[in-house]
Parts: sequence; C-alpha cells; structure tokens
Amino acid sequence: MPPAQLRPGVVLPLTGAASILLLLSALGPGDPVADVISDYALHPSSAPWFALCVLLLAIGGTAALTGLPRSWAFRAWQGGAVLCVVFPSNADGESTFSGDVHRLAGGALLASLPVVGWKVARWAGATGHARTVVRLSLLVLVTALLFGVSHLTASPLGVARGLFERITVFAQAGLLLAIAATPRLIPAKAESQSDDVPESTDKRDAAVPPPQV
Repeated sequence: MPPAQLRPGVVLPLTGAASILLLLSALGPGDPVADVISDYALHPSSAPWFALCVLLLAIGGTAALTGLPRSWAFRAWQGGAVLCVVFPSNADGESTFSGDVHRLAGGALLASLPVVGWKVARWAGATGHARTVVRLSLLVLVTALLFGVSHLTASPLGVARGLFERITVFAQAGLLLAIAATPRLIPAKAESQSDDVPESTDKRDAAVPPPQV
C-alpha cells in the first residue's frame, strides 16, 4: 500500500518549527554547536520564537499522530512538548524548579517518539515506508542518547551538546512526517476484528439447536 497523503495541518506546523529552529541556529544568540535550544528562552529577542517553535512542533506532532491508538509514549511526547513551553529552562549553574521540569520534559520529548515510530512501523508491515520510519526512529534515538551523554560531567561530547540536540529535533520532525504518511492500517484492522467477534459468536449460537420444551 502506498504512503498516505500528508495533510497541511501536519506539514505546515512541522516545517514551520524546523524553519524557525534553523533561523535561530543561524542568526540567534549563542553557539548553535555548544548551546542547547532551550537557551533561546533566556534571551528576550529569541524567547518568543523558541516558544512558537516548540508550540508548532507540538501541534504538528499531535496532528501527525491523530488516528493512531493512544499509548504512554504518545502522551509522554505530547506532554513533554507542552511542558517545555510552560516551564522555561535555567542558565548553566542554576537550579530551579522550572528548569528541572523543563529538563525532565525535554528528556520525555526526545526519548518517547522513537517508541511510537517502532510501533507504527510494526503496524505498517514489511514495506519500504516502514523501514524509513525505523531508520528515522533509530536516528532520533541515537542522537538523543548522544545529547544525554553530553550532559554528563567531563563528557567530551559536551562541546557539541547543542548540535546533537538540533539534529535530534530535525530528525523528530522528519519522523513525524513519516508517521503521518503511514497508511492508517491499525484502526481498520481493529474494526474488522471487532466486527468479526459478534459474527463468529452468532454462528456458534446458530449452530446450537434450541432447547426442547
């Protein structure tokens, strides 16, 4: 079965989020290789654009996942995106409640989407599109792990912390587009299975003769 047609409600928010992040990385404050994306929230000139970027990512991602069975991974990704906007990060060396929530939400945002991707690939079956979803899921997972390791004390990856995070976010946008382009096979399967159960029950009931009075 060919991939489904992408909806504007998915493409426009995700491409908008990716475009804003690209522009912030090129023209915004800080070092796009070493500094994390959430640092944009600390600068008055870039804070509104950072909030809009994450909001568009959440809107496009929710639209991309619409129609799929809800799971803990989907809720973790969606909740992480919203919390990243509501609770801003803190500067290096500071420890605040808002910053702690932001880091936990960011970890959920980065780590949960590959799980959704693998489930979608399994539902789609052995197709070329499903393999693309798996590859993008692996890319998100690997870069997210590198980003996490870069936060460890004295990690040599710390010099490229921001680069790992940006690659992960761009890969997430690509994965969400691939998920949105996946034919919605599971709802149809679930409906056919649910329709078959009463039918088979009726057949068994029909096979049993009525009791003799």
